[in-house]
Amino acid sequence: MKDPESPSHPTTQIKVYESAIDRWVIALLLLSPLTSAAIGVYCFANGKADDAAILFAAAAFTLLVSIAFTLPCRYTLTADAISIRCGLFVFYRITYNDIESVQRTSTWRSGPALSLNRVEIKTNQKSVIISPVNRDQFIKDLTDRLPRPKED
Repeated sequence: MKDPESPSHPTTQIKVYESAIDRWVIALLLLSPLTSAAIGVYCFANGKADDAAILFAAAAFTLLVSIAFTLPCRYTLTADAISIRCGLFVFYRITYNDIESVQRTSTWRSGPALSLNRVEIKTNQKSVIISPVNRDQFIKDLTDRLPRPKED
């Protein structure tokens, strides 16, 4: 029998799930930089180099902001918590003891998720929406790590 505290025990191994990404999200994130760049090319071709430079700078800036807030987007199951990372600025750590429920959802609510195939993790203080690749396997792996209620 395996020791539950051993690193080879499935509930103590670190497991990383990348975020699923919907095509429409990619299109939405690229719309502004590509539009700015296209108009910049048009301005440059019509002899308005100063206007083109501003548009190219705007395209680069919006692309960098989009990347900074979305990549990487992943969910890491550790021995005692789930770590949620989306971009350079969003980081959550939720201990398994704090999790009250885990369920599938397709909500439009904001969260560190790049797809509408989502999972809602509820704690007694908040609800976090994420979108792991292979959602059903993620839910199984996460719920396997949650503490079991003690029997009397």
